[in-house]
Amino acid sequence: DRAPDGVLFADDGWLLLHRHADDRMIGNHGGLTPEEMNIPLLVRKTPQR
Repeated sequence: DRAPDGVLFADDGWLLLHRHADDRMIGNHGGLTPEEMNIPLLVRKTPQR
């Protein structure tokens, strides 16, 4: 099962990268228009561990 443990949101002026990110990545995207920020979010309650 590959469900994430959490989600990270960067503040203005910051960029979050995975330490093992592919070196071929030549750019990133962080649009601030409503169309780019309003994305679907699915939330599912899971049993306690």
